[in-house]
Amino acid sequence: MPHSEIARIAAAFVHGVQTSGVAAIAKHFPGFPVLEHDPAAKDTAVGAKGWSTKTLTPFKAVVNAGVSRMMIGPAIVEAVDPTAPTTASSITVRASQEDLGFRGVVGSDDLDSPATARGRAPAETALASLLAGADRLLIPGGDEVATVAKSLAAAAVRNPIVGERLRNAANRVRALVNATDLCDFPGKQKRG
Repeated sequence: MPHSEIARIAAAFVHGVQTSGVAAIAKHFPGFPVLEHDPAAKDTAVGAKGWSTKTLTPFKAVVNAGVSRMMIGPAIVEAVDPTAPTTASSITVRASQEDLGFRGVVGSDDLDSPATARGRAPAETALASLLAGADRLLIPGGDEVATVAKSLAAAAVRNPIVGERLRNAANRVRALVNATDLCDFPGKQKRG
């Protein structure tokens, strides 16, 4: 299917679900057209020749349609940033914001997938993703949630930049929740 047709369908979907009060998510930015392996099972990357700017066409369309969330993908895309998995790449996050104009909530992909972790512990990968610009971190659950939370809290105490990033991320997620029908919680501002 041509990128233009994918873009048209994706933009219509975003418009439809968000008109109904649901926050749509575009994923996996910047696009992963060719992967040798499943990044959730094995460390893999998109080679420099396996990605082109045409891959951004659907993302441009959903950003123009007002998509409220963007999930950054799991693996390295060599043509965008050959040094880091996209979930931990500030270059990739900035591209979604500066090149496409995305202003919504940025989310990581699964922080314990081999292509994202690349041998790091989930807490270390979470910190890298947060500092790259992710507002929401996807972790598998269980004891790992507490470990990552404690690690990020400790990093925020040691480094004011981490603390500021956490505050900004929390404010962006809170604003999204308040603007949608995602969930109800004490203190949520009711839509008018």
